[in-house]
Amino acid sequence: MLNDAFQHNHEQHDLNNNINSTYTQYELEMIKKYKSEVSYEELEIYKDKNLFQFQFVDQLKVKNLVLYGCFSLVFDKVPVNIVQLTVNECKLKSILGIQFMTNLKRLDLSNNLLADIQSLNLLVQLQHLHVNENKLVNIQPLSTLKQLQSLSLANNRIIDLQPIKQLRRLLSLDLSHNSIQSVLCLQNLTLLQSLNLSFNNIHPAQLPYPPFKL
Repeated sequence: MLNDAFQHNHEQHDLNNNINSTYTQYELEMIKKYKSEVSYEELEIYKDKNLFQFQFVDQLKVKNLVLYGCFSLVFDKVPVNIVQLTVNECKLKSILGIQFMTNLKRLDLSNNLLADIQSLNLLVQLQHLHVNENKLVNIQPLSTLKQLQSLSLANNRIIDLQPIKQLRRLLSLDLSHNSIQSVLCLQNLTLLQSLNLSFNNIHPAQLPYPPFKL
């Protein structure tokens, strides 16, 4: 019995030591502080270690959230009420859960490992979307985003642009560094002011109209 009690106390001591070694005293105080509702106009978080305090928050309100290098990011832990979201260089392979952030108007998912963006199709309030430097081939989910004004999909593996042809409010479109061969379907985008098609496999006869950037 004495040995059992000693072992229990020893394990509890190790646990406390682990907690204290994981977080500094300042961080432990922040955990208590952030246990209630927290509101921000803009919040920037760099690296996973700075995410820790928000896992203890009961309710986080923020309009513009910027996440950089947060490799353990799970979207169902991100506030659904945000209007702007930037998630760069987080090695994202999935954005499952982002479909519930229906207030989003500006979204940047550049420099990740995304091949599937199906979860974007419900974000119908989006006006600005950047998904540069990923592994996109299929962009069909974008066809429902009729409010888009700027769209940047540079440095992916895109071939088919048909899903974009109904996005008639587009003013700016960057499709550079892809595998596109035909852009005739873009003729419907009569409001375009900027179009970047550089570094693709497009034959001049397939170009819709000048004088856009090639």
